[in-house]
Amino acid sequence: MPGTGPSHSHPNQIPFPAAGGGDGGNGYRSGGGKGDRSGGSADANTAHNELLVALMVALVMMVLNLLLVHSLGYLPPPWLAVWLSACACWLVSLVLLSPLTAVTSWPVWLAAGGVGLLLTLVTHATSWPVWLAAACVRLLSAITTLPVVLQLKAMQAAVVRRLQAYEAAAQQEAADAKRALGAARAKLAIARGQPPRWDAGDVVTPENCRVGLKVVRGPDWYTSDDADGGEGRAGTIVRKTASPGLVYVQWESQGSEEVNERLYYIVPGRYELCCAVPYTV
Repeated sequence: MPGTGPSHSHPNQIPFPAAGGGDGGNGYRSGGGKGDRSGGSADANTAHNELLVALMVALVMMVLNLLLVHSLGYLPPPWLAVWLSACACWLVSLVLLSPLTAVTSWPVWLAAGGVGLLLTLVTHATSWPVWLAAACVRLLSAITTLPVVLQLKAMQAAVVRRLQAYEAAAQQEAADAKRALGAARAKLAIARGQPPRWDAGDVVTPENCRVGLKVVRGPDWYTSDDADGGEGRAGTIVRKTASPGLVYVQWESQGSEEVNERLYYIVPGRYELCCAVPYTV
């Protein structure tokens, strides 16, 4: 009959309970749907808030890290200073941002209590841990840069050795050129019929004296003695005496007769002879 029950009901239709049960069922189903949707929204908001907090923590850590490193004067900062400053900045950022996070558990309060001591050690330059940390950092920096310094010193020593070798070679070339020039002038003087001129080298001593050595007048030569034919003229040691401090010299200007041989001293205080070297201007 109309109004007393469902008409034209489908054979597969599930019958609902009474009105009260139906409302309860509908309410349960509708309430469950709303709960799922609100739960998903809360999870999204929580993830969004955690992302913002993470970004803020990273920003604060970066800023505090830079300030701490610059205040301690580590430019560029060694790895130890960076690690210590990063730990300090993490604790500081945790304390500063704890109101933004709804975390009131004991680890946060423990970190907040320990950050005071850490900041005290970092900010008070008169405390011994800071000086100890600075000394350790400087020691690590020295150890890090020691191989570079040693390499630079080795390179500098190699450059100095090369320069010394070049200088010695240049001096040797100059000496060879000077001797060659003197020999050429001596040959030219002989070709022109003039006696060659000689310069005074090392003094003649009993140690370097030998027969046949060409000599000129020395620093203790008597000014009134012109047996050599004048300054710049050479002679030759022809023989020695029993005394090691006396030698006989035959001067080129006096001829080769034995009567022209003269006796000279070659001892300290009476260096009358010097080794003859080619004359140069």
